[in-house]
Amino acid sequence: LTMILSYHEHFSKGDEDEIVKIFIIGIGWERTAKYCIHALSICCHELPLSTSKSLVQMLNQMAPSITQPHVSVHILEFLACLSRLHHVYVNFRETEYRIVLGICFRYLDYAREKRRSNRSSHNSEPSTAPGTPGTGTGVTDASPLAAPSEELPQYVHALAYHVILFWFLA
Repeated sequence: LTMILSYHEHFSKGDEDEIVKIFIIGIGWERTAKYCIHALSICCHELPLSTSKSLVQMLNQMAPSITQPHVSVHILEFLACLSRLHHVYVNFRETEYRIVLGICFRYLDYAREKRRSNRSSHNSEPSTAPGTPGTGTGVTDASPLAAPSEELPQYVHALAYHVILFWFLA
């Protein structure tokens, strides 16, 4: 469906609305959530009226998924993109702004709890001998793998604050 979005002039308004609704439904499925969020970003540009019409439903579908690590960055990037498209969210009221900010705050609470639980699990683990047996070095194999996995959560954490700022200014 993403491939045909640029041909939207050949669709009726009802067909455009249905395409957006299909992508919204796809957010709820783990295997399609990321792709549907990206497609909805395109819909904001290609089908702004249909996207605007279903925006509250879309945000309500994204809210429970924000704590899923494979989707959170995509949701926050979508919200950052949406904050710059005033013509799409022109009919927002206070409750819709609360939904957007609530998504961000929910992610920040989730990240804070995860960091707290990681700290407590690292503090409760017994200390290991310096180095792995047979290598003669004081470096463990897990340290090079830890750095890349920590970069994305820091980006997502910063992005959540940026999205809050964007929507506050909006």
